[in-house]
Amino acid sequence: MIKILLTTLCIAYLAIACEAKCKVPSVGVELDNNTASGVWYGHDIYGPPTIGDGSCFVTEWSVNNDSKIEVHDSWKDHGGKEVNVDSTEVDSETEEGVTSYTFNIGDDNVKFWFLLADEHSMAAYSCDNKTENANVFIMSREQNRHHAHLQHIEYKTRLNSYTGLMSCR
Repeated sequence: MIKILLTTLCIAYLAIACEAKCKVPSVGVELDNNTASGVWYGHDIYGPPTIGDGSCFVTEWSVNNDSKIEVHDSWKDHGGKEVNVDSTEVDSETEEGVTSYTFNIGDDNVKFWFLLADEHSMAAYSCDNKTENANVFIMSREQNRHHAHLQHIEYKTRLNSYTGLMSCR
């Protein structure tokens, strides 16, 4: 009986420890709206698989008259159906040199920290305020996936420290 109880507690602990719960990152670069504008292709997504595996994920960024970022995302779900989502930047704040951006996505506000943002590559860590789910997105201007380029982004942003916190893969 005690062995069963201990086994159950260990499994419950592992399940809780391996969830993609939000952590506040130590990096959050400020976005240059002109650099961020345009089409980005999602190459890898770590976290809850709500938008597939990252393939066929396209996002188009623009800046509205209020200098806020507007985003149009599209992807194909696991069944091959195209999904489109629009979101708008609601707020940005900088605390202790770390900048975060909050976007309104549907009925939720999701906070993003950009770990890397230049004219070629983008890596972002997000936290859904309602569900506390965390995701890491790796995006590039190029549609084709280049493994060496993705490794460079991961190395440059130290993504392993973020993805390691999020899952037991």
